[in-house]
Amino acid sequence: MRWIPKVIYNIRNNDPATGLVLALSLPQRLWTPASMAVGGTDTSAAGVPESFVIRRDQMLDLRFPFWEGEWPAVHAWLTWMQDSAGSCRFFPDRDGTVYHTCYLESPKLGEEVRPERGDYPGVYEIGVRLRDTGGRAFDVRAYE
Repeated sequence: MRWIPKVIYNIRNNDPATGLVLALSLPQRLWTPASMAVGGTDTSAAGVPESFVIRRDQMLDLRFPFWEGEWPAVHAWLTWMQDSAGSCRFFPDRDGTVYHTCYLESPKLGEEVRPERGDYPGVYEIGVRLRDTGGRAFDVRAYE
């Protein structure tokens, strides 16, 4: 089945074989892309708008469903991401080779890491926002 995600985190020396793997069992709900510029804007005395862009962040809002028994692994990944401010490799399809190196945007440190009950017995869901470390846009095509 497609769109079952995988995450590799706590990678040392840029060698994914040294990282911890979170391979979920259930397909994720389809994601939503987001883009946000970091910079500023102003209006001149003549009324002309101006802006400056430091960078443009490419993000992906995800909703992961997972079995109750997978909660310790999901919790370990999210708490590591919060505690270390490190990056992970996110594979939208665990059997694929396409991945993005990402930072965790939400839940941020200081926010609850709390799943909600899913649509079926024994299933949890948690919302996560990831940001690509290099500003690369996510391929959000799911049906092509």
